[in-house]
Amino acid sequence: MNFYFLDLGWRERIIAGNENKRGLKDIFRYGFSWGREEDDRYGNQKQNNLQEYDLLTPEVLSSLIEESIVLAEETIRRHADSHYKWLVRRREEYIENREQRRLATIRRHEQEVQQLLKKRIDLIEDAIDRIDRADRLRSLIAAFDQKAQSSNEPLSGFEKWKRWATDQACRIDPRNMSIKHAEQWIAKFHLHA
Repeated sequence: MNFYFLDLGWRERIIAGNENKRGLKDIFRYGFSWGREEDDRYGNQKQNNLQEYDLLTPEVLSSLIEESIVLAEETIRRHADSHYKWLVRRREEYIENREQRRLATIRRHEQEVQQLLKKRIDLIEDAIDRIDRADRLRSLIAAFDQKAQSSNEPLSGFEKWKRWATDQACRIDPRNMSIKHAEQWIAKFHLHA
């Protein structure tokens, strides 16, 4: 606690029973105050706890000590309460931030799972589509082959086209993948044991 002794100067004292006679005896006035140094430094002396005294007696000193102890205890309790409330707020903020991070992690994981499922479905649909296109292309080759065999005249450029179309059907058909390429395709599914 900041404890200040204040010089309040001299003042006239009225002698008991003679109120018309002032200034017969001047007395020194002093005061004690509790507060912050900044208040006194800037001349802000509107402190509620300023007490003025004419005489310094043991009773005055005792009351000043008691009051300083009470004010110190109140200040300590106020600071302890304020610090406790600050700690509680910090703990609540920490818990809230941790919960937000946990929920964000869950959402991110759910999005990753959804993306992985979509990727798996896309891979399967692509493979099925490629098998279907390869089979239809083979059917087309077979139809033109049958037409060329049943025709009395040779079909110009058919053999060249047939080799190219057969090669395309083999290239797009996932059933014709090598073991290495099949393993790479399966690895895209990210299936972990």
